[in-house]
Amino acid sequence: MLNSESLTLSHDTTLYFDMLEQAADGVVIINQLNHIVFFNTAAEQLWGCSAADVIGKKRELPCADGTSRTA
Repeated sequence: MLNSESLTLSHDTTLYFDMLEQAADGVVIINQLNHIVFFNTAAEQLWGCSAADVIGKKRELPCADGTSRTA
């Protein structure tokens, strides 16, 4: 999911993020500081962790089963 607090987005960028949210594939977007700024629903299902738990974190994904996975 999009974390609007960490980004100032143009209308076009918001539209792209909305499209990516609907993708059947897991989509993770990482910024130049190596922080996760987008994590769609399919990524949540793939990695077993919620967007709320990973948005703003470094790219290593801590998951509910106690393991970590790299995006």
